[in-house]
Amino acid sequence: MVLGATPALADHEEAGKHYTGAHIGGAVTMGPSVLSNTGFDGGRLGYTLGVYGRLATTLSVVDLQLGYQFADHRVLLEDPGNGETARIHHHALSVSMNLHPVFLRILGNNRWWYFIAGLYIQSGMSVEFVGIRRASGDASLDTAFGLHIGAGFDVPLDDPDDGGGFWIGLNWRWSFVFMKAALEARDSIDTHAVLLAVSYRSNNLSFTRAPRPPELEFH
Repeated sequence: MVLGATPALADHEEAGKHYTGAHIGGAVTMGPSVLSNTGFDGGRLGYTLGVYGRLATTLSVVDLQLGYQFADHRVLLEDPGNGETARIHHHALSVSMNLHPVFLRILGNNRWWYFIAGLYIQSGMSVEFVGIRRASGDASLDTAFGLHIGAGFDVPLDDPDDGGGFWIGLNWRWSFVFMKAALEARDSIDTHAVLLAVSYRSNNLSFTRAPRPPELEFH
């Protein structure tokens, strides 16, 4: 009886390794960040760094993301030559939902279809900690509520059917920060960012154990 049950158990364990869109993982992100307020005379281009954790169900029907993102900009407040500079830095704790419009394409089970199925539309909210330091020494730190929208994709760097693997992706994000910054008339500090994400995903999880047809092998 025990020996007879062993193959079924093995098949069950092996099924959990096959990528079905369900996974748990984490990533590091980096990329350029641009202040959308054109009132600054210079320095709108900055950079952003971050990390996130991600959890998705089968076919990525539900895809949740919890993240931390840091962004830094050094702006010129007045005319070049005699203007004052200021440093604006954001610390954001966010939760995002990623919607995959063509999630069924994951059944194609190769990198091309993983790319297509991995296309997503993103929306979420955040708590923003915004610090502003002027060259004169004046500084402020405020807390604000934020919303963001975006889009992106991810593709595997190796075979995810062995239980997990590394992925790479791009994410465009437009972030709205609901506060008036102490920067004269230039009070909007919303940003656009393009994030390169390098992640590791594990799909050898109990809730992923849905056997795939043998013809749908990764290739």
